[in-house]
Amino acid sequence: KASPQILDDDAKSIVKLNTASRPSGRPKQKESFKKAKRSKEITDTLAYVDTVATVGDVTLEVLDEVVKTQQLSIAVVGEALDGIRRMFDGAVFKRPKALVIKGNHSRSVESNIRFVLPDSATNVKIREELINDTKLASSDIVISILGVGTFSLVDIERMRTWHEVSKKLTKARKLVKFVEKIVIDDDHKEVERQRILHMIPFMNVDRVFSANGHNISFLDLAGYGGDQWLSDSCVFLASLRVVKEAEPQTWQNPKYVTVVDPLYLQLSDVERRNQYIDTKDHIFTEMRSNRIVCCPTYVDIEFPHWCGIIFDMERKIVWKYDPLHKKSNLDAVQEVISGVFMKFMSSHMEMQAKTFTGWRQCDGHSCGVLVVQWLEQYLSLVRSTPPDASIPLAHDDKLDSKQLAYERYKHFSYVLDTVVTNVDT
Repeated sequence: KASPQILDDDAKSIVKLNTASRPSGRPKQKESFKKAKRSKEITDTLAYVDTVATVGDVTLEVLDEVVKTQQLSIAVVGEALDGIRRMFDGAVFKRPKALVIKGNHSRSVESNIRFVLPDSATNVKIREELINDTKLASSDIVISILGVGTFSLVDIERMRTWHEVSKKLTKARKLVKFVEKIVIDDDHKEVERQRILHMIPFMNVDRVFSANGHNISFLDLAGYGGDQWLSDSCVFLASLRVVKEAEPQTWQNPKYVTVVDPLYLQLSDVERRNQYIDTKDHIFTEMRSNRIVCCPTYVDIEFPHWCGIIFDMERKIVWKYDPLHKKSNLDAVQEVISGVFMKFMSSHMEMQAKTFTGWRQCDGHSCGVLVVQWLEQYLSLVRSTPPDASIPLAHDDKLDSKQLAYERYKHFSYVLDTVVTNVDT
């Protein structure tokens, strides 16, 4: 935080909020209301000024240093971030306009000030450098906020960095809380949970892992701990783990089980897509009865959503499942079956189509978990079911919330184990 006195215009480029301006479209307000509102904004901002730049031994400069280490984990930067309090409803950035003042000239900067002011000020800095053939540092630009004080642009930029890093660490902390709340009654699984709880705080929130041809970020993994739609990589790697655990088990008839990568279905190059889907083992063009092919399938009718397809070659059945039980989604899945998969197969080959009608999704983020769990259930049942008997799939309307949370945790542990093992090897 700089001195509250406005510095000499000849020495500094000043970005000053235009306190008299009113954004286009905002209705006029009574003078008494405007004064009261302005008074509150100034009070809020003064409180912000007194707390945000320095809290205890933690300063924005400290944040700058820990961010430069590029080790953005809860264990490394969590304490520094906690020491800098969250801005009070963004009070400093509420005004929609600012004036950029340099000498006797002023220019209006139109922007939503919340987290955008640094961009506007930086653009002004670039123009000033070009016009005057000078090099300005962020510390050479001062921000005058609501007439209560001046701040170096570099501190405002650091505040923006704090906000961005803080959001990432918040996701990591939500993941920790999610894992902590899962009900586990198995000692071996409890040991595994404690290992995961020890691991997460030391994981870099900007880390990107590679496994089975997929790049998966830590923030993708953190999606398991919040109300988030799971990424392609998360759903694929969880499905792959389910298949790998199913194959070595005892089967009525030995099976070759595989998973189609959902990313392949989204390729625009049809020839390349078909090569990836059919694979060198010709899983569709050679209709071998010992094969089961699992296909987590992405559809986007009204919003991104996960559905599932299972080809049971021995029974000559193709199953489809939409966790939302919506006709539009099932129609989209059928288009994938007919327009992509069936084109691989011989024209005389007929597959009976069936729809799984259980496990209705009751939220906006569990579709991926339900699809992977459905694949796991099918593989578990088909192992012990004779080829001439029907698969006794569950037809419960929905999974219990605790069971669904546990399945979400289990799939997360699958994916985490896969990416960490890949790093270790």
